[in-house]
Order: sequence, then structure tokens, then C-alpha cells
Amino acid sequence: MEFSPATAAAPAAPAAAAAAAAAATTSAAMHSQLEVSVQLKAEEEREQQQIEGIAAALKAAKSHSLIDERIKTVAAEIKAIEAEILEAVRQQAGLQQQQQQQQQQQQQQKQQKHQQQQQQPQQQSQDQQQQGQQHEQQEQQQQEQQQQQQQQQQQEQQQQSATARVSELLLMVQQAQQVAASSAAEAAGLCCSLRRMHAAKTNLTKTIGLLRLLLMTIAAAEQLREAALYRKYAAAAKLLLALQPLCALFQVYRHLPRVAALLQQQQQLRQGLQQQLLDDYESALRTAAAAAAAAAAAAAAAAAAAIGARS
Repeated sequence: MEFSPATAAAPAAPAAAAAAAAAATTSAAMHSQLEVSVQLKAEEEREQQQIEGIAAALKAAKSHSLIDERIKTVAAEIKAIEAEILEAVRQQAGLQQQQQQQQQQQQQQKQQKHQQQQQQPQQQSQDQQQQGQQHEQQEQQQQEQQQQQQQQQQQEQQQQSATARVSELLLMVQQAQQVAASSAAEAAGLCCSLRRMHAAKTNLTKTIGLLRLLLMTIAAAEQLREAALYRKYAAAAKLLLALQPLCALFQVYRHLPRVAALLQQQQQLRQGLQQQLLDDYESALRTAAAAAAAAAAAAAAAAAAAIGARS
């Protein structure tokens, strides 16, 4: 059997096709790894947005600082676990890529073996050597595969533990949300109670102020009665001026019996004082007229006596 360039070039076409297939497989593996990284990044961003939303809700609800610190700690632990998961996925993608490369190498070795079987008998010794090398390579590959399987098992265990930790953290976040909701409800109830207390305090303050003004009005009415009794008209005038705005203030409470009686009493005192003042004024005028008449009579008598003495 003769060896020619044509017989050597014949197996080259399958080798080129195998190389192209290996390149396509490698690019597909890289593309899948990139998609996994993008998905992990998107999940990380969604979880970050959820954590930020939880933190904003807690702040809007005015939760306790202890809950805020617990949520921050949980968020930090979630980020750390996400980083571990991302690293484990990347390692797994790298192992898958290595396995694909090893499969490509095995295919290339099979093709080379097939090509070598088709070559001249002179290459049998070389084939045997290559077979020995291939056997060694296969043993190495088996060892590498075993190591990869062990690494995959370790990664799966790490992923399971990370998943369990994430579940625990999510449960803690839910519990924190429940505590925050209960705290917000308690705060709302407390605010409502404070508003009611403030309204009651305001009403009580106004009531006390009105009672004080009512006592002042009653005291002024008693003083007005005393001034009218002792005919202290100057003090009575001051008391009437002071009672005028107080009576105007209590006009809106005229439907109350005590207030109505007090206003009626003040009006009667005013009218009685006015009538008493008019009577005193008329009496004073009469007394002055009588005194003037008596003085005139005395003067006339004195004048008559003086005239009689001269005559």
C-alpha cells in the first residue's frame, strides 16, 4: 500500500469539521454561561429591589431601629449568599466547559485513531505508542472526571446549604415584615388615642376657661347688686362696662338654664339700677328745689325785716 498526499489529505476534512463543531460547542457553552450570569444578575437586582422596598416600607411605617438593623443584617447575608451562589454557578459552568472540551478532545482522538488505522502498516508501531498515550490520557480523563464529579457534588451541597440559608433569611424577612406591620398598627392606634386625648384636653381647657368667665360674671353681678344697694354709682358703671362683653360671650349658651338665669338677673339689675338712678336724681332735684325755695323765703323774710327796721 502506497502513501500519497491524497490519502493524507482525505482525513483532514473530518478533522476540520470536528474542529468547527468543537468551536461551535465552545461558543454555545460560553453563551449559556453568559445567559446564566445575566439571569443571576437580574435575580440579584430583583432581590435588591425587594429588600429596598421592604426597607422603605419599614421606614415609612416608622418601625423601631432594632427592626431596621435586623433587616440590614438580613440584606447583607442575602447578598453574601447570592455571591456564593453566583460563584458556584460560575464554577459549574467552567466544569461543563471543561467536560465539553474533553469530549471534543476524545472525538478528535477517535478521529486521529481512525486516520491512523487507514494509514500505512509502517505506522503501526507509532499507532501502538499513540494508543498507549491515549490509554494514559483516558486514565487521566477518568481521574479528571472523577474529580469533576466530586467538585460537582460539593457544589451541589453548597448550593443546597445556600438555598436553605436563603429560605431561612426570607422567613426572617417575613417575620420582620409582620412585626413592622403590627408595630405600624400599634403606632396608628396610639396616634388615634393621642388625637382623642388632645381633643379632650382642648375641650376641657375651653370648658375651664368658660367656667372661670362664668364665675367672674356671677361675682360681677353680686358686686353690681351691692353697688346698687349702697348707691355706689361709679363702681356700678365700671361693673356694667365689664359685664357687657361677658354677657355677649354667654349669649350662645343662653339655652342653658343657669346661664339664662344669670343673664336675666344681670338685665334686671341693669334695669333696677337705671330706675334707682332716675328716682335718686328726681329726689335730689326735689330736695334742691325745696332748699332753694326755703332759702328764697328766708331771704325775703330777712329783706322784709330789714325794710321794717329802717322805717
